[in-house]
Amino acid sequence: PAPAGDPEVPATPGGAAPCWDEVFSRADARARERAAGNDLGIDDAWSGAKLTRWLAGAQRWRVRDGEYFSREELGDFELLLEVCREAGVEPLVLVQPVKGALYDQTVYTREVRAEYYDMVRGACERAGVAVADFSGHEYDTYFLREYSHPSDLGGAYYSKAIYRWFTEGVVDTSPDRATEGTS
Repeated sequence: PAPAGDPEVPATPGGAAPCWDEVFSRADARARERAAGNDLGIDDAWSGAKLTRWLAGAQRWRVRDGEYFSREELGDFELLLEVCREAGVEPLVLVQPVKGALYDQTVYTREVRAEYYDMVRGACERAGVAVADFSGHEYDTYFLREYSHPSDLGGAYYSKAIYRWFTEGVVDTSPDRATEGTS
């Protein structure tokens, strides 16, 4: 997303909610423009040699003893959620996808990633924490700008989810007003 004060960001006079249709329209256009040179939706600045190097390295990834995910990191995440609860903080956890078309070429297959997303959602459910789950966007061409970082479009989804959670207490992962309050 554009930084605050960017003339490309629709103004919200009087503290009104952003015009999400306009935010998403501009974000989609930027994501498409930045990835115009390839079919994967990857920023052109990253798609050449950087993509080749990333894929070469990612294809060498190995899994030890069938453990795809760090149980220690899961424990750290669960501890963070417990601290939030004890401190009276009601967080919103964003489940961020990875670029499926790229990760399918690694040991982290679609099935393995599904287990990961389930693990994160399960930790949140046990802690009673709200989740904005974007894992279903793994194969959306313009959601991510490379292997795992949000494009302008992905950032618009995240921004709307965070805005609505902290201003209205609503989990909203939709790009439009017609399906508000859904996850």
